[in-house]
Amino acid sequence: MLKVVRTQLIRRTIDNFYTAPDKTAVARVSESISTLQQARDLRLRDAESSLKSKFSIPTVSAPANLANEPCVQSLPDKSTHSHHSMPS
Repeated sequence: MLKVVRTQLIRRTIDNFYTAPDKTAVARVSESISTLQQARDLRLRDAESSLKSKFSIPTVSAPANLANEPCVQSLPDKSTHSHHSMPS
């Protein structure tokens, strides 16, 4: 019985609030945020495209005889060039 009374009280309290204008305002704000995000994305893509066209760096490929060569030279074997010995 107490649970039913509590539920009715909550329902009547909620019904006393007129939330339609608030919901409409929230919908307008959400739409504005979406529109601003789309405009921002468009400006960003335009700026990126402009920068790429102004500062495009041509791709340089390695000569065919170096294309498959390793970039790092191997280091000398430490055992043959040891000048300092570690204390035992």
